[in-house]
Amino acid sequence: TKVNLGTEHFDTDGKFDTSTSRFTPTVAGIYSVHASVTYANANYSATYVIITIRKNGSTIAGTPGSIGGFEARHGINVSAMVELDADDYIEMYVYQGGSKTISHNSNETHFSAAMVRSA
Repeated sequence: TKVNLGTEHFDTDGKFDTSTSRFTPTVAGIYSVHASVTYANANYSATYVIITIRKNGSTIAGTPGSIGGFEARHGINVSAMVELDADDYIEMYVYQGGSKTISHNSNETHFSAAMVRSA
């Protein structure tokens, strides 16, 4: 499931599109990318979850974990150094197992990218 992020805390160069939840750098280089999802009050049986960073639709980094348990907060995150061309894009996805629908806490879900060096 693609994580839709409709709110920006800051976007200094206008490179994050809130309508598609995509970051497009417009400047080629190496980027530090971080994605994090927190599930709040997950009072159900534990299930597995995988968070991924996708570049142009293909997974380039991921972290597996588990969430669940009575009145507990669970978080999962992934970070990667990613080489991006000016027209590449990155997005955050989560896959959750089991038959339960799990909602993330939007106040504690984050996605960031910052240039480390230009190409």
